[in-house]
Amino acid sequence: MFLHAHGIGTARAARIYRMYGAKAVKIMCENPHRLAKARGIGFCSADQISQRLV
Repeated sequence: MFLHAHGIGTARAARIYRMYGAKAVKIMCENPHRLAKARGIGFCSADQISQRLV
C-alpha cells in the first residue's frame, strides 16, 4: 500500500518487495536511491521516487 500510494506501480513494487522484503518501506524512507540496486529500477526511477517521498 505504501509503495502504491507513492506512485509505484505493481510490477515495480513486487520487485522492490522481492529484494528488500518487509524492510522495503524502511529502506525507501531512509535512502530511496538504494532502490536503484533492484533489478529493473534505474537511478533515474529511484530519484523520481525519492522526490515523491518528500
